[in-house]
Amino acid sequence: MRRFGIQWLALILLISGITGVLAVFSQKTPLKEKNGTSAKSAAEELKLLYHLGQKEISSPTKVTVKLQGERDLFSEQELDESARQLAQEMGLTTVRMEEDQEGKTYRARATVKGVSIRMDWVLAGNRSYAKIQLDASGEDRLSHMLELQEKGWNSMLNAGVTPEWNAAVQGNVSYEAPAVKTADFLEQSLDETLPLEMADSYEDTTTVSRSYHVPSLAFDARSGSESIHMQVAVHEDSMKKNNRITIGFPVITVEY
Repeated sequence: MRRFGIQWLALILLISGITGVLAVFSQKTPLKEKNGTSAKSAAEELKLLYHLGQKEISSPTKVTVKLQGERDLFSEQELDESARQLAQEMGLTTVRMEEDQEGKTYRARATVKGVSIRMDWVLAGNRSYAKIQLDASGEDRLSHMLELQEKGWNSMLNAGVTPEWNAAVQGNVSYEAPAVKTADFLEQSLDETLPLEMADSYEDTTTVSRSYHVPSLAFDARSGSESIHMQVAVHEDSMKKNNRITIGFPVITVEY
């Protein structure tokens, strides 16, 4: 599979409108699949990630899935048609086009059966980049998330975009220990389900982020010559008296 560099990761953040994430991964090459993994592997890993969230996080969990990929430059008319077709296949009826000196962006938003669906397609220079993002909270959303994830995967392929996959679960636990202690407990618990080896870590006064090798997982990101399969972050919120836990496969691309 093709690999995308730092420019691709920066564009993910641009079209997501997210700042302050990927602190640990800002110098890493992006996501890839192993051994031809596909929508089926993504479905299995989303199920696993969801159940890990249920096990490790006491509050209702938020689940985020992102499918993103690039396509060679094509005519503006074809870009318009492809973006609108992708939106339609995802059940998004209204597409907004924004244009500035950097290029064009097509955006569409909707909520279907409790799942927020966001589509962005950006034309930047001689490349175009597409992203579908799914967000949901609550215990009864997994089946619909899985359906939309498969639909998004196939729709992107139909549009000539080979999707890269990442997902995250996020929620709170009661404030019983500093972030670093919570991260230690979480690591021990996760290791019982997924044998893992720490690859990298980051820590400040309120946040701990750790990345791991987990060879049993199908998707990874590259850090030099190393493979990263899972990232865990704990953010300590002393005002709310809780710790926010985020678990991402293979990396976290949401704010934590």
